[in-house]
Amino acid sequence: MSSITIANHRLVAVDDDSVTFSYRDNRCKDPDSPEAEKRMRLPGAEFLRRLLQHVLPPGFHQIRYYGLLAGGRRKDNLVRCRVLLGLDHPETPYIADMDAFLAKQGIDPGLCPVCGQGRLRNVFQFLSFHDPPAEYAAAA
Repeated sequence: MSSITIANHRLVAVDDDSVTFSYRDNRCKDPDSPEAEKRMRLPGAEFLRRLLQHVLPPGFHQIRYYGLLAGGRRKDNLVRCRVLLGLDHPETPYIADMDAFLAKQGIDPGLCPVCGQGRLRNVFQFLSFHDPPAEYAAAA
């Protein structure tokens, strides 16, 4: 295993049938409180199944902590990139949405990408889960 999937100090007990480990409950109001520290006991096979879901296949590398888009410096790094690119307003995101991006590239988003002649029309509009239609909101 190239990356750590669970630290040794989190393994509380291991016996012939099960594994007990500690974890932090993210639903707890104060994640730093002692109540947020929980323990879970799983059968050995289930523990291994869950553990192996976090192991990367051979040849893959974990990139979570590397590059311009990593962690807490992401916003600063992107602003710095926009400054170096000479954009007018480096503090604002370069691409607000796909239509704005296509317009900046001189691409008509309503034009058929296959034939270049026909016009596309909106048949369905997917709603965000955060903004349900009024009739659904009233029913809940």
